[in-house]
Amino acid sequence: MGPDFAAELAVVLVVYEPALFVVD
Repeated sequence: MGPDFAAELAVVLVVYEPALFVVD
């Protein structure tokens, strides 16, 4: 779990958070 993982996690949150909000 390094900077790469944090960057990927940030991208996942940016992509999935709005999607979950819309689905909910």
